Amino acid sequence: MSNMRDAGHDVSVEEIDDGDIIIFRLANQSRESIDAWTEEVIRYNERYQDKIAYIHDLTRPKLALTSYGRKRIKDMNANRENRGHVGVVMPHGPIVAVARFFLNREIFAMQPNVEIRLFYEMDEALAWLRERVAERKRSQ
Repeated sequence: MSNMRDAGHDVSVEEIDDGDIIIFRLANQSRESIDAWTEEVIRYNERYQDKIAYIHDLTRPKLALTSYGRKRIKDMNANRENRGHVGVVMPHGPIVAVARFFLNREIFAMQPNVEIRLFYEMDEALAWLRERVAERKRSQ
């Protein structure tokens, strides 16, 4: 079952697999969109703190990792108590190398209990995340 809603400013949030997985889609990099995306993630972090299972769909054309975007990504990852798994789906291209460097240098240290992986295809990210969710449920 899927539940999608428009979060405003070219951001959508979709809950799939009975709410076990949340997909955040960002369609542009305006400050308003980055803010809407960040605030949605922070709200979900509060709700799912110990069982985060997110996909960030950043495949829209012309997305870049701006200094404002990097700052807001740090804001959304400020809670070090989060636990879970996050897949980030990005288009092929130089942005992936920049994103990987940023994640390795900045975000992984902020989120020691959240496994973050980059993907080129949504299907691969979903398969990986569904397996992580299944593992978590088996261990409960």
